[in-house]
Amino acid sequence: MPFRSVNRSAREARALSHGLNPVDIERGGLLRALEELAASTEVYARLTCRFTSTGPLPEIDKDASNQLYRIAQEAVNNAVRHASATRIDLHLGRTTNEIVLSIRDNGRGIPQRRDGTAAGMGLRIMHQRALMIQGTLHCNPRPSGGTEVVCRHPIDTGT
Repeated sequence: MPFRSVNRSAREARALSHGLNPVDIERGGLLRALEELAASTEVYARLTCRFTSTGPLPEIDKDASNQLYRIAQEAVNNAVRHASATRIDLHLGRTTNEIVLSIRDNGRGIPQRRDGTAAGMGLRIMHQRALMIQGTLHCNPRPSGGTEVVCRHPIDTGT
């Protein structure tokens, strides 16, 4: 019995440490973390959640990777908890000078305030996370239904 308790404690400690710093650069970085987020979401939320990427992607530093992951995590959680989505698509790509993370769902859509902005603590936190990496974040209802969250993070071109 004590052995089981030790094993459970070790698993909980690993889960806690992963939660504090979810993107492990040595284990595949942000791409791998987003793949795992999509796979675990499918299991626990019992819906379709897919991750795609277009590359090649430049190296993304650990701080930016963690903030992008947390933005994706919050957007996925919002889609599951508040929007009753049955499908979520995560995508990581790039333009000439930006990393672009998008999260789309087919849920109810995000409620808008009278001034056209979205409300909610989670959205404010996602905006703060984007600002921390000199990025931008847009969250809008999709014309076909659901919500799209897009975070753009500038690529350091070294010039």
